[in-house]
Amino acid sequence: MKFGLKKQNKYKSFTLVELMIVVIIIGILAGLGVAQYRKVAVKAKVGKAKQAISLIAEAEKIYRIDNGSYILVPVNAVNVTVGTNVTGINLAAVDNDTDFNYSVTGDGRIRASNSVAIGNCGAGAVISLNLSTGTWVIPACYQ
Repeated sequence: MKFGLKKQNKYKSFTLVELMIVVIIIGILAGLGVAQYRKVAVKAKVGKAKQAISLIAEAEKIYRIDNGSYILVPVNAVNVTVGTNVTGINLAAVDNDTDFNYSVTGDGRIRASNSVAIGNCGAGAVISLNLSTGTWVIPACYQ
């Protein structure tokens, strides 16, 4: 008969409960990370569209100074140069965007309509800039 301490197990491991808690915490953190990533991606795409609209706006202003009116640019007009050849901008670089289609109406409104769903906005949502007032219209689904 032996008296003394029980023999200790030389293998130490985590319990199932501890492992489940760690998996749940990692899942929560991953879910938050994905949601934040989507918000940042939408903001980046909207920022890219606003920058392209700003470039078109500058060319339109130059064209208006030279010619007295804004030029009408239809959607997907990739071969159009807004402004003069010296001071204008060719829309081929701007309209090569796979997320938005750009156009300019004759009354000086520059529009970027999304060709695919972005964030909570379905295809066809429009970001626009009114050149005469400088007013931006950005749908709430982008914010």
